[in-house]
Amino acid sequence: PIQSPSAHGHCALVMRDASANGAGNGSVGKISFYAPGYFPSSKPSVPPIYATTLRRSKEALEVDGKLRDASNSQELWGFIASALPRFDTGNLVVAFTTAAKVDEGGSEIHQEIFLELVERLLSSVESLEPRGLSMTAYSAAKLLFGDHRLWSQLSAASCRCCHRFGATDVAKATWAFAKLRFVDEMPEFWQCMVEPAIAALRTGARFEDEYM
Repeated sequence: PIQSPSAHGHCALVMRDASANGAGNGSVGKISFYAPGYFPSSKPSVPPIYATTLRRSKEALEVDGKLRDASNSQELWGFIASALPRFDTGNLVVAFTTAAKVDEGGSEIHQEIFLELVERLLSSVESLEPRGLSMTAYSAAKLLFGDHRLWSQLSAASCRCCHRFGATDVAKATWAFAKLRFVDEMPEFWQCMVEPAIAALRTGARFEDEYM
């Protein structure tokens, strides 16, 4: 069951029971760090994770690599604990998604640092692009993390930029909301996903799991 945030405004470690009942446009002038042509690539550009007016630092890119290279939960959370204060928005998303991939109960064992990561992520949801939103939702669902503040923000942010959701984003996000039964509780999200889902079907877009 979902618990309420503490009196200090920090989220409790909330694990959503997946079997329970219940259920905008981006800022002008901003570019995404994975935007087409921003970095040399021999293959199609990776969809943007978040919008920024600055080029990401070499350190931030190296942090992404170290996070993705973590081979187990202990290694991942040890690195997050030491590096979290200097994470940029991209690092926060990559850390959260990597946690879902290698989780071995680590989010519960390392509850304090996990909650610090979530608090930082909550403050960054507004700047996430469709790919960052769907990655975050998909990972939260895999972790069975049902903090209502996170899902409410993901719903609202997704509706603001739903016209830019691609097939992969629609598939990942809708699976995540359905997995944790955020259906009747958040009807706006589902209404917002109708048009991009239809558009993806009409164009014959294919679901891709790369970088999720």
